[in-house]
Amino acid sequence: MATREREHVYLPLKDALECVGVKINLFAVVAEIGAIIRSRGTDYVLTLKIVDQSLPILGISVNFFGDDATRLPHVKANGDIICLHNVMMKAYNGNHYCLYNKRFSSFALFEGITSIGINPYEISSKYCRSDGDSALLLELRRWSIDHLPTAALKESTLQLRSVKVGVVFDLVCKVLHVCETSNGGRILFVWDGTDAPPLQFQGKNYDERMMSSAKRVPLTCFPAPSHILEVNHENAVYSTLMDSLTHNEIVHRSKCIVRVVAACPWHVEHLRSPVTGRYRVKVTLEDPTARIHAYIVREDAARFFGASPEQDLAHNMNALLGIAEGASGEGGNSTYRDPPWVWCCLRSYYLEESDPWGTRRYRICDTELVG
Repeated sequence: MATREREHVYLPLKDALECVGVKINLFAVVAEIGAIIRSRGTDYVLTLKIVDQSLPILGISVNFFGDDATRLPHVKANGDIICLHNVMMKAYNGNHYCLYNKRFSSFALFEGITSIGINPYEISSKYCRSDGDSALLLELRRWSIDHLPTAALKESTLQLRSVKVGVVFDLVCKVLHVCETSNGGRILFVWDGTDAPPLQFQGKNYDERMMSSAKRVPLTCFPAPSHILEVNHENAVYSTLMDSLTHNEIVHRSKCIVRVVAACPWHVEHLRSPVTGRYRVKVTLEDPTARIHAYIVREDAARFFGASPEQDLAHNMNALLGIAEGASGEGGNSTYRDPPWVWCCLRSYYLEESDPWGTRRYRICDTELVG
């Protein structure tokens, strides 16, 4: 059990926003659990969103870094409670977050409202408990009863990694995307920070499917992706968006099969800057593994859009975004959209040398919109 020391002073999350650059202590409820991924090729990184009475909806993100994934917090479920000591408050582009430093920060994890125990189920090596922690723990549990989703109170609540076929359960999760079906129904793409168990694909399991890059393409793009986009690297190795996001090099190129689910701007007359006359478009790309933003600018944009007449370009953009001909409304929202799967080449880059991973961006390159 963790040793006790002098009483810690815990700040409400709302007050913590005013303490940029200062080491602080926090006691809060875990609202969202991120996935543990590689960072900078050596460390592992985990992001948790925490909330309390002062910021019950907005909350604050906490970024954990560790040279060993086993040393990062392993939260059992949304609604559990975390105690943080000596985390640094940071701000970037107006967004506030906490940074957990493996050299001087520490944590403890407690079960949420489903437990009456006061002992943590996981602690870091530097964690020291104080006498007032138990009272704060019980206070957060009482508050959670009225502010957590009803599903969090039920024993039937599961995480995606524990889902089994034929079992009825409740799930606390984030809705990533909503897709309409041909019969007017809706499919929700959800995530709770964990990976769903492997499914069977025509008698072959997921691990077998991943052994061949040809079998990793989105199943719904068969027999082949659309030819609306053409790439100039036919021999490049196919990779998923998640492969790129977890690549151990910041700057790299990848060839992916994606859907363009959004573009800003998307009207042909707005694709060029009114000041410079150059193309500048931000698109949202997705595949079965991830969703990212990418930019179409400069010489890459000139190649992408080519010299097509405005009428042809409008037709090609609608086809790329899955907008039916004659659709009205902003972005064609008045009708069902079904963006096709397409090949595209991506190049990653960064904006600031002092923070290359935190300022990493993507550009579409070596790709042409041919319709």
